Amino acid sequence: MRKKRIYPYFIAPRMHTSLKIMINHPPEGYELILPKNKTKMNILSFSLNSKLIKIVYQNLIKKLFNSRKLYEKAYSTKIPENIDLVFSTGAALDIKKPWVVEILDSPFSLAGYDYGLFLKNKQDIEKKLLSEYCRKIIVVNEASYKVMKKYFSKAVMDKTLLIRAAIELPESNSIKKIGKKKDIQIIFIGSIANPDDFFIKGGLEVLETFKRISGEFNNVQLVVRCKLPEDIKIKYKNIKNINFLEEQLSNEGFTKLMGNSDIMLNPGHIYVLMSTLEAMSYGIPVIFLDTYGVRDYIKHMGNGILVKPSENITSYKSPAYPSNIRSEKFISEIQNIDSRVVDDLYTAVKKLIENPRLRSRLGINGRKMVEAKFSLKTRNAKLKEVFDEATTY
Repeated sequence: MRKKRIYPYFIAPRMHTSLKIMINHPPEGYELILPKNKTKMNILSFSLNSKLIKIVYQNLIKKLFNSRKLYEKAYSTKIPENIDLVFSTGAALDIKKPWVVEILDSPFSLAGYDYGLFLKNKQDIEKKLLSEYCRKIIVVNEASYKVMKKYFSKAVMDKTLLIRAAIELPESNSIKKIGKKKDIQIIFIGSIANPDDFFIKGGLEVLETFKRISGEFNNVQLVVRCKLPEDIKIKYKNIKNINFLEEQLSNEGFTKLMGNSDIMLNPGHIYVLMSTLEAMSYGIPVIFLDTYGVRDYIKHMGNGILVKPSENITSYKSPAYPSNIRSEKFISEIQNIDSRVVDDLYTAVKKLIENPRLRSRLGINGRKMVEAKFSLKTRNAKLKEVFDEATTY
């Protein structure tokens, strides 16, 4: 009996890590058929990859036409005929084939993470979600489910299901052993492609925190694995025991990096989905800001430490949050570092440095949480149920 074919549909130049994992580890009885020539190397898609054109698009074209059709045309692909199901990440479709949509963070992704477009097009989005061809709406965390419930009808929520994201567990049990290491490695993970992610994921707070830590502990180093703005590298280059790691790592290199890390410090202004699960899978305790979606993964003093975010950032209180995290206002606000937040992060890091038993306990709990709630086996079992039902017609 042949495997049923699933076509992954995503409006972006690159696939999300969660989708890559699904391609490599599909539910039993299914295979994913990859798009051919996903990124169209034509003038339109090349232009949209230009930072200047993106700024013009964001600030002029979207305001004039109030639409994402230009962007969607550049990156969307023709759906093959010989597939059984379309699996969309963050896009409500208008097709006459069975499809399922997965929302990775916020339902505002259904309108290109633009809150204004979301409100303007909500009726059209709901119509697509209620189509007989939309078989199920999947959210990966409780925060997204709550936002869905706020904006959509009961009929849409009846089709909405929580299926948590999953991570492939390291082959060997990498949970840290008490007293086995004298040196401590802290890791911060951002984006290799986008320097703005450095700010969004709390990079400034990390560097300011480590500046204090490095002056007190000679045996602690920080690995910053992301693309940094050049002025930031210059400003902080003289802090001892910092390693700026900006190149893409191989699977072996990433495994070694995580295996050697003892604490993850990622005080992001929104949760970091896959990096969080990866750290927990290696038994690494995490320190995060208590922002959108974080409590769906981190239990304070259970598998990590949560720090209260700054009250000076008014963008947190906007109804557009978290879709506004890349706006000029948000980026500007988070670059004004709150000293109280840095004090709290310093206290949390110091506590884990000085208490290896606490590091071990939080790491073990994180590993157990991944095994219980975020395993591929659990996710694939639920996805198989959804796909079986969706392809029975």
